[in-house]
Amino acid sequence: LMNAIVLEPRSGSEKPGLNGLFQSRLHRDFPRILGGRPLSINSFYCLTDFSPRNGSTRFLVGSPQKEGQTASNQDQSPVSVHAPAGSAIIFDSTIWHSGGMNATSEPRIGVNVQWTHHWMKQQIDLVRILGSSRRGDFSPAVQQRLGYNSQVVTSLQEYYVPTEERIYRAGQG
Repeated sequence: LMNAIVLEPRSGSEKPGLNGLFQSRLHRDFPRILGGRPLSINSFYCLTDFSPRNGSTRFLVGSPQKEGQTASNQDQSPVSVHAPAGSAIIFDSTIWHSGGMNATSEPRIGVNVQWTHHWMKQQIDLVRILGSSRRGDFSPAVQQRLGYNSQVVTSLQEYYVPTEERIYRAGQG
């Protein structure tokens, strides 16, 4: 997963849902706890300074990999991270975090890259976005990387087709 992180001036708050910004609410990017093993790591690449004044990312320290934990049952306050432009903030995707309040006149900008194991499905179904008719536009290696060979069936009709017509192919993991 890769996406932009843009916190506009005067946006964000410790109150959930202000301006409808998901990133301003305490959340986990990967809320699955599986035996204490990190399955997802985030890296925020700071294109501008991340400072408490412009709403730097805040973390609930020690919160990853704990079953039954919610943002509301924490007995601590989030800790803001200061990272100058050009820095990277790397963390376990199960840690509770949020953007703060941007009290400056400029947006706070970064890039989020979330790293997972190769066998995990992508968050966004690129094949359905691109369309199955585009398969032939890509080499077999690119088809596999985009997920053309590992689509989840949506009906029994898609499941019970001959092997060569299946949208899920063996040997993908």
